[in-house]
Amino acid sequence: MESNQSSGYIVHTWSGRSYRLPIDRDQFSSLLSYVDEMIALHGCDNTLQHAETWARAHKVAWFKLNRSLRSLGGFCDCEIGLNTVADGEEEPEDW
Repeated sequence: MESNQSSGYIVHTWSGRSYRLPIDRDQFSSLLSYVDEMIALHGCDNTLQHAETWARAHKVAWFKLNRSLRSLGGFCDCEIGLNTVADGEEEPEDW
């Protein structure tokens, strides 16, 4: 990331914890869209392979993003979106 970019985007887990990612909101949205598309086409192999591919294509430091995704519970591609709450989204009522 360039030095003039924001200091990161804060995401929240379903448990209410907050994590700062080394990417901005639009990049996080792009990452989720890309990962969802790749999972639909190729499935999840229990790694962050698709997220890493996205990061390299967008010149995002993989070490920092990988560490941040794992901190929020994203240990594989399918867990990235499952463990985060989108802006304006509320916890499901049946929880």
